Amino acid sequence: MSTRQWITRRPKRAPSAGRALSAVPQGGQCWSNSASCAALATFMGILVVLLVVTSETLRSALAISGDEGFEVTKALLWTKGYALYDQVWNNQPPLHTVLLGLLFKLLGPDIGAARGLALCFGLLLVSGCFTIVRRRWGMLAAYVAAASLITAPEVLKLSLAAMLEVPAFAVAAWSLAALRSSSLSSRPMTSVLFSACLMAVALQIKFTAGLIAPAICTEVIALTCREIRPATLAKACVPCGYWIVTTVAVFLGLSLLLGGSYEQMVASLFSPRLFEYVNTQETLAFSPSVWFDHPEGIAGTLLGLTALVLSEEKRSAAFAAVFLATVTGVHLVHRPYWSYYYVHFAIPMAFLTGFGAAKASRIVLMNWRDSSLSSQFRFAGALASGSVVLWLLVHDGGRRAVEEIERIAALPRATDSQLVLTIRKYQPRTVWAYSRDPVCTFHGGLLLIPDLAVLPDNRFWSGRINHVQVWETVRRYRPEQILLIEEVDADTQDFLSTNYVKIYEDTDHRLYVARALVIE
Repeated sequence: MSTRQWITRRPKRAPSAGRALSAVPQGGQCWSNSASCAALATFMGILVVLLVVTSETLRSALAISGDEGFEVTKALLWTKGYALYDQVWNNQPPLHTVLLGLLFKLLGPDIGAARGLALCFGLLLVSGCFTIVRRRWGMLAAYVAAASLITAPEVLKLSLAAMLEVPAFAVAAWSLAALRSSSLSSRPMTSVLFSACLMAVALQIKFTAGLIAPAICTEVIALTCREIRPATLAKACVPCGYWIVTTVAVFLGLSLLLGGSYEQMVASLFSPRLFEYVNTQETLAFSPSVWFDHPEGIAGTLLGLTALVLSEEKRSAAFAAVFLATVTGVHLVHRPYWSYYYVHFAIPMAFLTGFGAAKASRIVLMNWRDSSLSSQFRFAGALASGSVVLWLLVHDGGRRAVEEIERIAALPRATDSQLVLTIRKYQPRTVWAYSRDPVCTFHGGLLLIPDLAVLPDNRFWSGRINHVQVWETVRRYRPEQILLIEEVDADTQDFLSTNYVKIYEDTDHRLYVARALVIE
């Protein structure tokens, strides 16, 4: 296959609309053994580099991202027999906690194991996006999209941190990829049902994975309808309906298997008190200004959207535009917006960047020898726009990735933390601990009071708990160690002074140990 064919192989048209989901555009589907080996070698190389650079960080970094402590603490308590929702407060679906708990049972409660699992999901996300783009627009587009995703803000960090966002979207990406699998294209309904099962799994990790659902439905319609007409749209409702019903059914089946309190989750995530509070806090709102920290993403997205408007192959990229529109619309309306939600934007931006790169390269190769004015104009425009995107991707994206790796590699180590060493000193005689900084207590080998193990801000904002209830529970349990990051009132300070000794303090933490342990 020539270089030009490798980059620009045009999609075949489906023979008839009656074949429904079998009408899969075949752009870049000629997947030779050499190309397969090259892609495999690339991802194995990325894996080796990440493991070499981050191996020590994965094992010993105190914290890579803010919410890691909640996830590992929930999993640790689950391994000790404490039930999620009934005994351990949890406002997320249970699947990731169960997977992490099983890993802890197998390897021991090691945060390195949790981060290793996160790295596997990160690679699953990148490989899923690579596969989606490669099957539609070819190898060049796939590599550009993968590079765009890896170097986007937050993605690399979240691919190493024991959090939920990347695992959920990694599985959701493969739910989308399943609809385009050449091995399933001859059995279209099987493809739809398999995609729905993966989507249900993604939702059991985190509900935000549902942001990709409209894009998947768009893809089902694009595969079913060669022309947008009432008759064909009605026909598309059948596989869409199967997909939705199967997703719901599998999700409910997993819920029965894993357990879960949706009343607790819904009350926490959609509490009127939560909305009342966050709607008064402008710092918790999404601002499109965050896009300016991702210039190569903006340029690639604009190139992709322009190509989508001008292209005759709108069906192949419609899902990416719908995905980006869904994410933007939801975050403009919904609060709170956390910085790690940017991964929601990074994925559709990577799709559109890959699509734009494929179209630009095709125009360049088709017009570079044509001397007509119109051809030279198209050639110059495609070459200039594609070059700008690639330059920004290498310059800004590459710089950001290197800086992120250096930042992660330089994170404080738990093995060097005087706080963690002090916690471990009293760990053998500690039954319970209390802290709103669970990552330090996890490194110290402590069990947090189950009902107080997960105390994110939105639990307080939603009215599900208050500080009086927290300290009533602390007084009831009398934990041997209390690690404070928050200020307390005078009554609580008297309780601490009477029953505990402050043995460590820094700018962020104050560690109290029961007097009985200090005297011993």
